[in-house]
Amino acid sequence: MKGLLLQQSGKRDEGLELAKRGVRFDLTSHIVWHVLGLIYKADRNYEEAHRSFTQALRFDKENINLLRDSAMLQLQLRLFESLQETRWTILRLRPNMRQNWIALAV
Repeated sequence: MKGLLLQQSGKRDEGLELAKRGVRFDLTSHIVWHVLGLIYKADRNYEEAHRSFTQALRFDKENINLLRDSAMLQLQLRLFESLQETRWTILRLRPNMRQNWIALAV
């Protein structure tokens, strides 16, 4: 999280290095992978961000925020088949929210 804060405050290289160090300390933490993906996304490195989000989803498959971030990147990268799967997963987790139905329809 410190890496994300540093990256947002203008110290991009230092923030990215801290996030990568966090990944080295705990490879199975979905939070570390999510933060690394957010940093890559802010730097407009969408392919690496998508890889980080995919890695985070391996460890926490039902995290709504992570699924939503991943869906936005899949849309940005035009990965429509995986976007549809992600939107179905979100809909299955929260079927009572209208925005999930609309997002799948669009």
